[in-house]
Amino acid sequence: MKKITLLLVLIGILGGCKDTDIEYIFPKDYFPAYPESYWVYSDGTTVKVSPGYHKHNYYEELETNVTSDEVYVPKIDNEYVYQYSITQNDNRVPLKKLLSESTNDDWIVSYWQNGEMRRRVINNDTSVTLTTPIENNDQQTFDSCIIVQEYFKDTAAQPWLTKEIYAPKIGLIRQEIRREGDSLITKELVRYFISEDI
Repeated sequence: MKKITLLLVLIGILGGCKDTDIEYIFPKDYFPAYPESYWVYSDGTTVKVSPGYHKHNYYEELETNVTSDEVYVPKIDNEYVYQYSITQNDNRVPLKKLLSESTNDDWIVSYWQNGEMRRRVINNDTSVTLTTPIENNDQQTFDSCIIVQEYFKDTAAQPWLTKEIYAPKIGLIRQEIRREGDSLITKELVRYFISEDI
């Protein structure tokens, strides 16, 4: 019995050692999705990051069993956060890249009706003023914001469909949609908390 107990303890120790080799992927400044952070928006939605970091990998190639290395990442609902990307159920584009810090960066995020849904950075250093100040700090104007447009590639003249604005150390502060040529605000940040626990 003592030998079995000792064997189980050794297996537990050796199994625990492997986890120390797994890399942590931390969020970046414009999407600071650290565990237990949250954002409340004017449309009534709340985005909350789960406590702790979660072990995750994903299928990297279409119709194969090739997976990425396992890493520890934050988690929002059923999505895992890889710096500026989140997981999605698409084996052609397993990670949806939300934003980039480079102007004119353009990338695919998914497919729709046999065409590409893409995102592009149209500005990475602009000031944005919200319609009302943030509740927990009265800030209304944000500098050094990144503006990202999402569009359907095969549409004539590639008009954008949605626009998102990200502020440093805060994340998404405004989302807009395009309706008949006009830009309509669908939601703005009302309150937020960014966890300092890295």
